Amino acid sequence: VGRGGFKNGGAKIQAEGIADSQTARDYEPYAGGGYGALMMPGADDAAKVAHLGALVRVMHSDGCQLAVHATGDRTMEEGVKELVADMRENPWDARHYTVHGDWIPCETMRMMAESGIAHNTQTAIKYVLADDTTRRAGEERPGNQCPLRELLDMGIRVCNSSDTPVVDPDWR
Repeated sequence: VGRGGFKNGGAKIQAEGIADSQTARDYEPYAGGGYGALMMPGADDAAKVAHLGALVRVMHSDGCQLAVHATGDRTMEEGVKELVADMRENPWDARHYTVHGDWIPCETMRMMAESGIAHNTQTAIKYVLADDTTRRAGEERPGNQCPLRELLDMGIRVCNSSDTPVVDPDWR
């Protein structure tokens, strides 16, 4: 699938940063202030969300399987909404998925389950950064991080990766 002789079956959209650098886009403010932001061109949040939607639309319509890098709950919600909208408009077995998903709203998980959107997590990162997450996000928020049990209970396909080179894989 592709344009102008270039062929590619899949792509990862780096929609935002990570909680470590407080660049993951969240509804809750970080302990030091701020909410993170999308890593998209645009003068304001609405323009950045529109750009994310345009990327998803073009790549989905070109037949690419998409992985949306989303750590924060706001980006998870927006990314999944965009995937679902394009899958409804142009249905095919896309097997799109989200990557990281430190915080995933319940309604977003429901949309993922209904639309067959999978999730790729990195439990080693969660383990390595657990203490720092409390410092960044506050005392109560880490308890809601990486809701694997909820994802599985809702029938969402979940896989686990190392995210090398962030965390060295243990192949044993």
